[in-house]
Amino acid sequence: MRAVLLVLLLPAAAAAQPRVRIAPEGSHRWRIIQASRLLRRPLTRSERAGVALAHRVGRGEAGKDGTPARLYNYTFGQVKRKIRVLKDAGFPQLERRKLIMSGLCGARRGPLRGPRPPTTPRQPQRPSAQIGK
Repeated sequence: MRAVLLVLLLPAAAAAQPRVRIAPEGSHRWRIIQASRLLRRPLTRSERAGVALAHRVGRGEAGKDGTPARLYNYTFGQVKRKIRVLKDAGFPQLERRKLIMSGLCGARRGPLRGPRPPTTPRQPQRPSAQIGK
């Protein structure tokens, strides 16, 4: 019996390396991988193209507050166009919602929201008067 395991024949460095190369965060490939993970299924070619195209909708345009359009700052029309692109790519309604709400079809450039307002210390609450005594 000559059974040889292939694992023993590989150098230790080659066995320790991951099989799949991880794409840089924010890249087109990374966005497709994350969309596939979010939906828990592989994406078709048209769906991959739809995710990439929906990500580019609103680029270079003004957002709700006049600053460049980005996540949480898209106008109603921009969000509607993103939804239309995903619908044309073949995504059902629930999957379109997941992709939009997750931020995979939006630009994360710049601050997501404006600066936080200054906080004031909480005042201790007085115990309310007991009813019935």
